[in-house]
This record gives sequence, C-alpha cells and structure tokens, in this order.
Amino acid sequence: MIPPPREAALEEMLMLRLTNLNQAADPLKELFDDAPLSRETAYLKIISGLRGFFDTQPAFGPEQQNLIDLLIAPVVASPHSLKGQLEFILTRWGAILGKTFPRILVRRPRVRGFPAARTGTRKLQP
Repeated sequence: MIPPPREAALEEMLMLRLTNLNQAADPLKELFDDAPLSRETAYLKIISGLRGFFDTQPAFGPEQQNLIDLLIAPVVASPHSLKGQLEFILTRWGAILGKTFPRILVRRPRVRGFPAARTGTRKLQP
C-alpha cells in the first residue's frame, strides 16, 4: 500500500535527516546533503515536530524506544562504521526482523566501512 503524499514526504524527510546524522555515510554526502533544506525551509522544525510526536507514542522494539531513537540507535552505537551498524542491527534486532534480514547480511563479510567509488573508462551519456 502506498502511503498518502504527506505521510510519504514526512517519511522521506525523516530518513534524509537520519542519513545526514550518519557519519559512516559521509563519503556520499553530496547525494543527500540536507544543508540547503535546513537553511531555506522549515525542514528542521518539521523533524523536531516528528520527534515530539513520536515521544508521545507508545515505545517499541527490544529497548522500548520511540521510533526516531530506535532508527538512530545503530548510528549511535557505531558512528563511523557501516559494518558496525549492521552488526548492531543483527545483534539487537535480528530476532525481530526474522528471515528477511539475513539475506541483507549475505554480503556482510565484505562490508569494510563505506565502499570506495568505482571508476572506469566508460563515459555516461547525458
């Protein structure tokens, strides 16, 4: 089911903010930098409002957290390592995520921080 446009926009803004808070993703920051939104829109005010909303909702997850704290927990636990974040998720949430999550971790041994960009001789067409 596709969420209504407002809900989808709020979800995207929240995920964008959480990604910007993840230092392990900094090598690709130019793809998702929220600095212009932060300066020119009510973006941070909306994020603050979302936090306030989720603070009033029932806690959930293994550590009984609000949604935002739950989603940022892997970043807080391992701020500079995507591998560390995946390990956190596997250790803390593996039982909850069930059989879907292990498929993601098939490549886990290859994760070493953030992968370097590949360069090649093929030129992209405009």
